Amino acid sequence: MIGARRRTLTLGSAAIALVLVAVGLRQCSGNSAAPMQVLFEPVASVRQAPFEARVLAGAELDAAQSVLLSSDLPSNRAKAVFLVPEGELVQAGDVVARFDPTTFREELENIDHEIREQQIKLQQAQADLALHENGAGDRAAQLEHDIEVARLRLESLDQASIPIRIAQAEKEARRAQAESERAAQLLATERELFERGLTPQKTLDEAELQQRDALAAQRLAQHQLQVLNEVTLPSERRQAEMQWRNSQREVEVYQQAYRENRRKLEAAAAQIENRIELLQLERERTAGYLEQTELRAPVSGLLLYKTVSMQGEKRKVQVGDSLWNRQGFAVIPDLSSLVARVTVGESEVGKLRPGQVAAVYPAAWPDLELRGAVDTVGMLAAQSAEAQERQFSVRIRLEEVDPRLRPGMSARASILVQSLDSATLIPVESVFYQQNQGVVFLWRDGDPLRVPVRLGLSDGEQVVVEEGLAAGQEVMLVYPDNFDVAD
Repeated sequence: MIGARRRTLTLGSAAIALVLVAVGLRQCSGNSAAPMQVLFEPVASVRQAPFEARVLAGAELDAAQSVLLSSDLPSNRAKAVFLVPEGELVQAGDVVARFDPTTFREELENIDHEIREQQIKLQQAQADLALHENGAGDRAAQLEHDIEVARLRLESLDQASIPIRIAQAEKEARRAQAESERAAQLLATERELFERGLTPQKTLDEAELQQRDALAAQRLAQHQLQVLNEVTLPSERRQAEMQWRNSQREVEVYQQAYRENRRKLEAAAAQIENRIELLQLERERTAGYLEQTELRAPVSGLLLYKTVSMQGEKRKVQVGDSLWNRQGFAVIPDLSSLVARVTVGESEVGKLRPGQVAAVYPAAWPDLELRGAVDTVGMLAAQSAEAQERQFSVRIRLEEVDPRLRPGMSARASILVQSLDSATLIPVESVFYQQNQGVVFLWRDGDPLRVPVRLGLSDGEQVVVEEGLAAGQEVMLVYPDNFDVAD
């Protein structure tokens, strides 16, 4: 006998109206008085009826759209000191959370104090710059005056003083030469008269003395002219020209020093101004943080807290917790549109497509049917510790909303995979497998008859027979005892 798994009657088969109890009567042949043995075998009739294949799964209601609440405060400085109780209906603009503002107020005070100090420094720097500018104007005017004086002196030497003094010296030299020549003629005349005895020795001596003095005066005048031309006047001109050039260089040096000092003073003032601007920006940012210590609801709705990671554990936020920047800790769902979030196993997910009709039944109101359609089918699988196979997330968008419903409520979902107007149906308990071939056992004349079948869709209770059976036949719901497959 080929080893075949014997299937037993399950609780589901007991609920099927198709299950019939057939009575097999076996008589001892040829003896009407022989005792009769009665055997009871559970069987069901093959039906021809409409069929719907559905995927059934647990679901959780959720808002189609939700506003996530988080803190915009930096780092983890959002320490909660007040939280609106969960489940409370809030209006747009209501304060839903307050965070400790102490550190931000202290920072704001420190920034204001530093801004005042920097403004005082800026006033001093601007005063220094103005004083530098005023002093620079006076000094520059003095230096320009000195340059002009030196230029005029040099011009006076070239155009007046030197020519005049040279002319005077040349005139004096000519006069001395003329005087020397006159004294020499007078000496020659007196010497001739003395030789003739016409003049005394004294007169001759006086003439010789006068001639010597005139010659000395001539030589002195010529020497003075030479010194004036070669030494005195060139020296005076070089000195005047040097003074003029020195005055020009002094102006250049001063202007360079002025520009350098001005650059330093302007740089110092600009640095203070930049610091004040940075402080003002920091003040605006800190004032914004201080304002954000009150978190207000952007929309009206029901406030719900999320389970988040807090101090190494998964829980909802509490007063005293510090939240990180942008860490979403609460939501305000839009109750005007709901969805059902379903998790199905990988054996079922291949049957699902967006647009398939679905029905959702809230656990709180089992008779309430919410119609909808599959919106999305997840692409990534998740492994659950409770489930033996990988799970996929499916979202069903509901067409209507009951005001009693709230996000987070549990429900059950039924998704229509395929619908047949007419199908041959048998209970799933009547199907057995031998070498990967589906078989059923017909109950015929009190004996089981193995029949191979080709199966189609199933809803977990009934299965479609595409080939092998006809409506009205009876199939066994348990594997027959002592059945020899080889027979």
